[in-house]
Amino acid sequence: DGGSCEENEVSSWSYQEGDVFSFYVPVKEGYTFIGWTTGNGTDPDMNLGIVASDKWAKTFFAHWRKDSYKISYNDLEKGTSNLPKTYTYANWVTIPAPDKAPRGYEFSGWIDENDTDLGTEFTIAEHTEGDKEYTATWKAIEYSITYDLRWGNLTGSDENPAKYTVESEDITLKNPVRDHSEFLWWTGSNGSNAQQEVIIASNSVWTKAYSANWMCEDGYIEVGEECVRNTFVVSFDSKGGSVVESINVVSWNAVEEPED
Repeated sequence: DGGSCEENEVSSWSYQEGDVFSFYVPVKEGYTFIGWTTGNGTDPDMNLGIVASDKWAKTFFAHWRKDSYKISYNDLEKGTSNLPKTYTYANWVTIPAPDKAPRGYEFSGWIDENDTDLGTEFTIAEHTEGDKEYTATWKAIEYSITYDLRWGNLTGSDENPAKYTVESEDITLKNPVRDHSEFLWWTGSNGSNAQQEVIIASNSVWTKAYSANWMCEDGYIEVGEECVRNTFVVSFDSKGGSVVESINVVSWNAVEEPED
């Protein structure tokens, strides 16, 4: 079967009944000889030869095992460099997780040609034969989105997502509302530019965090968690006249002259 004998290139011999001899071990580049058979379905035998009781013409078949088998991979990220490309019959080899992942994805495991799940790492055992092909499978990473609305809230059925993946479509943030306040803009993961409309574009990655920024309406100031009326006390000095009670005045409102 494509091999040759190191010590005897003859591929056929004559013998007589009663002769006893064994065959030289043939060689074949890239293969290891594992024995002879006579084509009757028996396992290869390294010691098969002619015995004294043999007669009639005989044909012996050489059997081989490849020294090295190829391992191929599908769906790998460019630059992956930690995976073995060959293995041998005599040795086991471990297939680890790839050392590179597509942007926004995490490795979820290997499958073989039969779609059998092999886990994130597996071993090709000793005495395995044949070229192998494996496919890497990936899962989109879920990234969190957090919001500090600073005591604001979303109205009606409006809501902003708490997570997204690289596969998500464009996400436009819904702006919150707050009593006696004007929403100004978002700051945070949108970078150094404050924006009233924030869009998380498809194919984005990494966690996001956004803070709402507000301005109180005229006549209101921010106190604690809300905008409240900005009032002040106006006192009157009647210079010896009748006493005029102090009054509370809302900021930006006119102060009426007290009655005599």
